Amino acid sequence: MKITMRQIVIALFLVTGLFAQFPGDPNDRPEPGMPPDEPRQRNFDRREKIEELRIWKMTNYLNLSSEQAIRFFPILKEHEDRMFTIIDSQRDLLEKLIEQCNDDNYNPTDKEITEILETHEKFDSQIKQEKADFVKNKLDFLSNQQKVKYIVFDSRFKSHLLRALKEHNQK
Repeated sequence: MKITMRQIVIALFLVTGLFAQFPGDPNDRPEPGMPPDEPRQRNFDRREKIEELRIWKMTNYLNLSSEQAIRFFPILKEHEDRMFTIIDSQRDLLEKLIEQCNDDNYNPTDKEITEILETHEKFDSQIKQEKADFVKNKLDFLSNQQKVKYIVFDSRFKSHLLRALKEHNQK
């Protein structure tokens, strides 16, 4: 059975729902005069469109065959879920530290500072390990060139996206 590029694109749009599971920030506040849920829905719509664009660009940039795409995106979703869990834990720690720093009476001991640094380093190490494990052990069906392209893709995509948003906001 031959799978066409059209079928791949349709499948990717269907899979996009898996990647766009995180609605807008629960701390979003509605703008004056707007219904309460509209800012969240707008953020969700933007994130969904950005994720669709990311998947489309990644598919093209990595030059994935239909068979590779079918294998790649579910594995990528699992990897991103693991990354999100680690990053979310790290974010929780940082939010706790920010709250403590806002308290004028907060005066950590040397031991507490050492523990904070070690915990932060542990999260960084887990992130690096997860990324390395993903590329080395989960992407054996990709060529080495595709693996390298995957490694650089996200940072390139994010920088292009940030540049585009900055230009859009300056208009």
